Amino acid sequence: FHKTSLIVALRHPIDFFRSYYNFRHYHKYPNFQFDDPNELIGPCSDETMSVCTDHARFHEYLAKFGKTNMTSTEELNLLKILTKGKKHPKDYEIPSKILLVEQGQMIDDTELFRQDLKSFLNLQYDLPPMEPPTRTSLDKFPDAEKREGFIDICEEKHKDVRAELLQNGKDAAQWIREFFMASEDVFVSSRDDFLERLKSWEVDPCDHV
Repeated sequence: FHKTSLIVALRHPIDFFRSYYNFRHYHKYPNFQFDDPNELIGPCSDETMSVCTDHARFHEYLAKFGKTNMTSTEELNLLKILTKGKKHPKDYEIPSKILLVEQGQMIDDTELFRQDLKSFLNLQYDLPPMEPPTRTSLDKFPDAEKREGFIDICEEKHKDVRAELLQNGKDAAQWIREFFMASEDVFVSSRDDFLERLKSWEVDPCDHV
């Protein structure tokens, strides 16, 4: 599997947390219920079923591909995973090529994006336009009782969670931009467009609601 090309899709950490929290709440109801999502700030535990703000520190998962040096103080300061008793990410190093995609690029689905995807996968044929999602929220979550615990992440009471997720987004965007994308094994479609989307991770989307 070491020759497999990988496609990794990412999204804004605040949007990711909202979506994952509501997904877990619905599908694990009534076992997953947190009256105050502020309880989920920090690392995950068995009780939180992988829902926590640290789960949105995407760069710490990407670091495990071993594509960066992880020797500079600046890079190490962005990572929390280099703690005593844990394997160094370089121990996981794999030679796979990685195409990094921001979710918005898939949603916009430009011809250039499809061409870059074709090139990365070494396909001999053009990719057709992606099918737009047709399922509504009610289609995915039809049970009204289970939906009662869904959060609106933009509510004022969730500002501390958003602040933590926003910092995670800033750290992830910086690490991806300055370190991960410097690897010859890491590719992105439309570099300027990708970087602009990464920059949006440094802004609270709720400020524009």
